[in-house]
Parts: sequence; C-alpha cells; structure tokens
Amino acid sequence: MGHYFVKRLVTLALDRKDKEREMASSLLSNFYAEVISADQMQKGFARLVESIDDLVLDVPDAVELLSLFIARGVVDDVLPPACTSRWAAGAPEGSNLAALKHKVDLHLAARHSAERMLRCWGSGAGQSYAETKERIAKVLAEYLDSYDVAEASRCLRSLGVPFFHHELVKQGVHDAMEQPTHTDHVLRLLKRLTESNEITTSQLTRGFQRVASNLPDTALDNPAAQVQFAAVLDAATAAKLLDDDPIAELRAAAAASGADGAVPVAPSDGSPQQQQQQQQLPTAAVPPGSNGTAAGAAG
Repeated sequence: MGHYFVKRLVTLALDRKDKEREMASSLLSNFYAEVISADQMQKGFARLVESIDDLVLDVPDAVELLSLFIARGVVDDVLPPACTSRWAAGAPEGSNLAALKHKVDLHLAARHSAERMLRCWGSGAGQSYAETKERIAKVLAEYLDSYDVAEASRCLRSLGVPFFHHELVKQGVHDAMEQPTHTDHVLRLLKRLTESNEITTSQLTRGFQRVASNLPDTALDNPAAQVQFAAVLDAATAAKLLDDDPIAELRAAAAASGADGAVPVAPSDGSPQQQQQQQQLPTAAVPPGSNGTAAGAAG
C-alpha cells in the first residue's frame, strides 16, 4: 500500500501551498527505504504520471507541479533519473504526458539543478546544495579533529536538513575508506547519532548505498576503493551499526558495480588493527581501471 500513500500525498499537495508541498517532498525523502520501498515509491509516482490528464482537470498547473515533485525526488535519491523516460515512453506529441517528461528533463538539465530542486518550493534549509554539502563536510572535519560527538550532533541539528543526513553518512564512509585510522571514530559517531534517532535508519542505509552505487566512478581515482569499502563494511558489521540484511544488500550492490562482480572480503575478527590492515591492502588487489568500490562525490 506504500504506492497508494505516495500517490495520495502528492495529489493532495498539488492543490496546497508551497509550504505543504515542501513538507510532502521532505516526508517522502524521510520515508524512503525505511517505510516505503524503492519499488513502492516508483509505483506511486508512476500512478501519478498515468493519471496526469485527470489531475490537470482539478489542478490546471498539475504538469508543472508534478514535474517539480519528480525532479525533487531524483535529487533526493528517491527516484531514478531515467524514470520519466520509462513512464512516458511513446507519449503523443502535445500531450500532457509528453509535456511532463519535457519539463522534468528541463529541470534536471538546468544549471545547478540540484540546488534549484532543493529549493523548488521556496522553502527548506535556506542554503544551496553545495553549501549544505560543505557545511556537512565541516561538521565531519571538526568531529575528526576533536572526537566530540555531542558537538557534532549539535552542529548537525543546526543545519536543519534531516532529509539530507545521508550526505554525512556518505562523506563519513569516504573518509574512513581514505583514512583507515578514522574508521572507528566515524562509525562511533554514526552509531551514536542513529541510536539517538538523529540519523534515521533509512538515512544511514541510503548513505552507504550511495557509496556502493558510485563505486565505479570512485575507482577511477582510487583503484583500491573496492577493498576499502569492503573493509568499512566489515568494521560496520563488527560495530553492529547495520543489521545483517542491509549489510548483505550493500555487499551485493558493491559486487554488482565491480568489474569482476565480487567484493573482496577479508576475514575479520572485528579488531581495529585488523580492520586497518584490511583497508591498507595493496592496490594490486583491484586492478587499475576496474570498477571498484566507493562512492562518487556527486550529490
């Protein structure tokens, strides 16, 4: 029934003010993965696209508004970028469906599209996408200098972007991959923030998923990324940061993005020393040019 909730929420928001539309977009982002599966999220939006002609009868601006909801969903990582191409395949020229696809494509192709979509309803964090990423990077850097979890938590709350906490997770995992000595500290921070529910399970999982799905791009600059990501997953397992199912899914996603279809996983007894040794495996373990494992910085 998740898809029905998605369709109903967006349908109601179409006829409301921008404030309610921003709330709807943020709610979908927060519910993604933890409450509403990826398949159900896509199915809900697909049903909206299918009913665009009916929606226009009640809300004349439905094509423009729904295109913004879809583009925002892509930026928030709850919808795949090519979704409208699939849903609007074969749409007659001049139809509402064709117009919807065209508008979504324009929104996503525009300069600074991610920043624009994060502020598409005229509200939100009050800062650009790039600025938000930079401030999150600063929070992480200051934490790794002081190891003050309480201060990091306070700074994260002050940003006011709970729907974007997966960015902190992604950046933290990247840092742990590049600096093995930071692994325990990064995982300690993430564990404390998830235990206090300041970072939801869905945001935590999505951050790791972003790293796994972008491993081929990361491996272009860091051929050892595949081994390093596997080591971080080993450490996350030992720290009981993620349950077995998400860990298994992340390993599968990383393997699917690898050139040889497998993620090297060294036996681990969970000790920091062994985790560091695993992360410092020679780059020869992953041949240069292969699609390895770590996430790109693309937001």
